[in-house]
Amino acid sequence: MSRVLYVGNLNDHTTSKQLKEHFSKLGEVARVCSIEGIGSAIILMANEEDGLKAAKKLNNTTLDDHRIMVSALS
Repeated sequence: MSRVLYVGNLNDHTTSKQLKEHFSKLGEVARVCSIEGIGSAIILMANEEDGLKAAKKLNNTTLDDHRIMVSALS
């Protein structure tokens, strides 16, 4: 089962590719939906456990000079 994550406070210039690389360190990323310039994204992790782990470990970390917030959606 997959897990959807919300990512906020992104740098306006952070790309989908950067997000995929960042989150792939903690599991398989099935899809990244972001609109550059908005500052947020939705990430679909292929595995629910990896998604929960990513939300916990990547919340309040720095990506592209911004402290991001990550939360798992139910």
